[in-house]
Amino acid sequence: AGDALKLGGYSIDMLTGNYGRAFANLQWAIDKGLVRGNIDLGDLFLRLGDFDAAENLFNKMIEQGHFKNDQSTISQLWYRLSQSYLATGKLDQALKAQQRFNFIARHIGDQHAQATSLHQLASIQRQQLSWPAARKSLLEAHLLAAQLGDRKLLSDIALDLAELAVYQHQGSEAWKYLAAALPMKEAITDRPGLVKALHLQ
Repeated sequence: AGDALKLGGYSIDMLTGNYGRAFANLQWAIDKGLVRGNIDLGDLFLRLGDFDAAENLFNKMIEQGHFKNDQSTISQLWYRLSQSYLATGKLDQALKAQQRFNFIARHIGDQHAQATSLHQLASIQRQQLSWPAARKSLLEAHLLAAQLGDRKLLSDIALDLAELAVYQHQGSEAWKYLAAALPMKEAITDRPGLVKALHLQ
């Protein structure tokens, strides 16, 4: 019972911002042999902005092959690694890690992960000023999100397509995606999304 309470306490500590106790509970779980606790520890490092520690941990877990028979978990490690690299401006490394995530998502047939990954790839490609690559990634992500019926993701991607079109002075394309995104944002009451959409008008 005490073990279960400690593990449950970790989640509560993360929600309440008691990161010191969360770290202690995670370290205890890892010492007990809970390998997956390392993923949560990496997430804690990300939350605290300790990106070097997060990157070292995620890379170590990938290299040691702890989850070699669990492709879904490995893909999440690559995703988290990409997020850490992106936060510190390591765009080339972020792109490569995100491409690995996308490759595994395709391999295991996880369409939602594919769409999410392509959306993230486009964000990185835009920062690299690779406009054609970003547009290609967004269009593929848009198609997948539409097939999934995920209105939040679909409308987010549509707004990014509209924004990209604005930057490239393609007014008619910008309006097409903006007009598609607005009703979805209103329907799901996505206020940040509505603000972005109104800003693009």
